[in-house]
Amino acid sequence: MKKISLPQEGIETLYGAHDGNLKHIESLLGVAIRTQGDELIVEGEKASEQRVERLFDQLANLMAEGYELKNGDVKTATQLVADDATVNLHFLWMQQNSIDTAALQRFNPNGSEGPTRDGVTVAVSTEGRAPALAGLLREALEAVIPEDVATWVEEARRLRERQKAEGVPLARRRPLLLEALNRLYASRSVEPAGPAEIRA
Repeated sequence: MKKISLPQEGIETLYGAHDGNLKHIESLLGVAIRTQGDELIVEGEKASEQRVERLFDQLANLMAEGYELKNGDVKTATQLVADDATVNLHFLWMQQNSIDTAALQRFNPNGSEGPTRDGVTVAVSTEGRAPALAGLLREALEAVIPEDVATWVEEARRLRERQKAEGVPLARRRPLLLEALNRLYASRSVEPAGPAEIRA
């Protein structure tokens, strides 16, 4: 049995109308799911329970970063996780929605998505229309990633765990992270690498 805590904001979207998404997950991943407030109680084979946990963890991350899940997204994500337990939904969302942007993400440092530093990847896509431009943009963005970005990642990880435990609303999490990073530099009496201040 595994307990999964979910953000209260957007929980209806994750569950679906009449718990339709949960029923789909039960059927596809071979588990039984019970709701208990903002927690899910998942029972099944250990590997299946882990897939469900990974599914909801990634969906919650997408929502925390501003993605608005559309009708059918949870069921699509469930199928992707069922097919490949290691799938990275964030990167797939960027590809499938033709998002031509840069995203700092914790990918495999040996992966092929783009340049990496301490497990952080800059990903840029032009859907194959201008690969040379995409390469130049990746190089430019990589140059402004601070050398101590691993410290940023660790601070963000600690803060996220505390915010999840305290039930901090998703809309407040990014501003609070920016404040935490600025305090981190202030405590060292040095300026952040790159801009004089980290800004939203």
